[in-house]
Amino acid sequence: MKKILIGIGVVLIIIILAGIYKFNYLANQPGYDVDGNKIENPAKKNDLVQINPNHLKKVGKDGKYELETTIPQSALKLTSPDFQNGEEIPAKFTCDGEKAFPTLQISGIPAKTKSLLLIVSEPQQNEMPKKVHGTFWGIPADTTEINNENFAGFSQGANDFPKTYSAPCPSEGTSENYLFELWALDKEIKGTPDWTAGHLLVNSLGHILGKSVLKTHYER
Repeated sequence: MKKILIGIGVVLIIIILAGIYKFNYLANQPGYDVDGNKIENPAKKNDLVQINPNHLKKVGKDGKYELETTIPQSALKLTSPDFQNGEEIPAKFTCDGEKAFPTLQISGIPAKTKSLLLIVSEPQQNEMPKKVHGTFWGIPADTTEINNENFAGFSQGANDFPKTYSAPCPSEGTSENYLFELWALDKEIKGTPDWTAGHLLVNSLGHILGKSVLKTHYER
């Protein structure tokens, strides 16, 4: 009987130790970006916000996760003189034209902003991860306009296309939506050219002062 009790005690200790190990292991994983994509190999792990999986909530039937995080309300506004929010982007700014970067105007920047982050993406159907067309960070807090003349001067990261920025270019006979998403941050991101949108967004968690989205689409 004594041996049985000792055996049970040993098993319980092993289970407890395994649980502690699993918790610590998960708590120290690099985490997920705000679109639910796991960050497997962050460029600078120590600079990333460590996200405990308990802070994630499951959404949809495909096992996708998203962060339970809120973005403060602010007057931050992203607009363009080239197209109105929700309207089609002119061909000049697509692969059918000059592939130029549209003029983006920024207003209502929160007082404590230290830098701006811009991500251009193409939302996918069926809750698939977005196709990222461009990532720009380290944009000075006093920037009021981003255009074809100055956009290349900002720090740029990796995206889903060969070039650092890829203009809208849906397949022939199709139409795609595009998002220009701007974040105001109370910190300066120090990323590297191989950082993805996921790296930048995870690094921004806890430092977001406001967000504005400019939507457009293009049909070929």
